[in-house]
Amino acid sequence: REIYPFLQSILDVYGYATVEMDHAVKVVPKAEAAKSSAPVRIGADPAGIPETDAVVRQIIPIQYAEATEIAEIVTPILSPGAQLATYARTNSLVVTDTSANIHHIALVIQKLDLEGAQEKVHLFPLAHASAQILCEQVLRILEKTRPPGGGLPAAARMPVGPGAAN
Repeated sequence: REIYPFLQSILDVYGYATVEMDHAVKVVPKAEAAKSSAPVRIGADPAGIPETDAVVRQIIPIQYAEATEIAEIVTPILSPGAQLATYARTNSLVVTDTSANIHHIALVIQKLDLEGAQEKVHLFPLAHASAQILCEQVLRILEKTRPPGGGLPAAARMPVGPGAAN
């Protein structure tokens, strides 16, 4: 059990990877490993992703952000020969890489996939009105239209006034 991760690391240094099958382990060139029948796992929690050099395919559901935007950020940190695809219907990433690198990618995604990630911010330059007065009026309108127990959108909670970004 202790030697196997060491063997995987040595193979990785020489450009090979292990692909675990039902009752066997294949050693293949790393460039071909992403195209092999690697085990498929599902989950975004880095704690559930072992840090080994075995090549696996991980489906990572994205909860708040757009999978295509996350893919643009994650692509540069893929290992050479690794693959990444997005699946828009479930807003998920499919990553084929070493389990250790997928663990690292999941840590990055955990920091980016936050509540409010889909909210858009629009700036409206004001020519003939005070930002402070207009903000107070918009907040009053939002208060009247808010459903019972509902909170204000994040943009409505942003500070306005001296020192705030205009």
